[in-house]
Amino acid sequence: DNDTDENEWHFDALDLRPVERWLAALPTVSFESEDQRTITTLAQPPQRFIDSYLDTDDWRMARAGFVVRTRRRGRQDEITLKTTKQAVKGGLREALAVTEELPESRVTALGHDGPVGRRVHAVAGRQPLRPILQVRTRRRPFTVRIDGVDAAQIALDDTVIVVGNGQRPMQLRRVEVVAFPVWTGMLARLVRQLRAACGLQPAALSKFEAGLLARDLEIPGPPDLGPTDIGPEATLGELAYAVVRRQLAVLRDKEPGTRLGEDPEELHEMRVATRRLRAAL
Repeated sequence: DNDTDENEWHFDALDLRPVERWLAALPTVSFESEDQRTITTLAQPPQRFIDSYLDTDDWRMARAGFVVRTRRRGRQDEITLKTTKQAVKGGLREALAVTEELPESRVTALGHDGPVGRRVHAVAGRQPLRPILQVRTRRRPFTVRIDGVDAAQIALDDTVIVVGNGQRPMQLRRVEVVAFPVWTGMLARLVRQLRAACGLQPAALSKFEAGLLARDLEIPGPPDLGPTDIGPEATLGELAYAVVRRQLAVLRDKEPGTRLGEDPEELHEMRVATRRLRAAL
């Protein structure tokens, strides 16, 4: 089991062959004016895996900012939970990622003690997870070494997203760079050179988001609780309703984080909203 903060760059590619050629010819790169580093890559065996993305019927995991994915690699199954943080400038994504082995009887047997199971049970409660979409990937991984030390993993992915109903699947070509935290700053320059040399563009959507788009699925937003504006002509009743609606929205927004119990600020803000709701009522 692991619990990590990942620093990832995700790029869309028209063709992965230029990236393979660039990696094969990777030169010595100067990161700073007086700092020469020898950078090499080591090709790893190709991989094939099938990913299934899961959520409850009311999208509790996605609405809480999580993606839950099971992955089958040969005979080994694992389940991963990630946060859905958007990419910042340059395609870099910083995300929490936790993984544990999936029981033989699948998700329904997921325990409460593992890094994924604990979070899933906290957020989803008694609502079961169900399959949302399936993604199939052929991956060519490379290990990046700086002065002989492993610094990052680069994955060249040919991905097919199953749409169903006899429709053509969505196809993606992706380059994903996962940097070990201590090397993130140095690797940023290498990634810029890779992007410029191979015509890569920062991925606007994750594979999960692309799959939702392909299948015409939409994560529901918060419910419309009514108007919250308070104008100078508002009656005392309209004022009270607006305050109640505002605080109820905060209450709903902070519920997943409070159930998860990892950030005390979530609980604090939920308590404040509860107190203000009580005062308004």
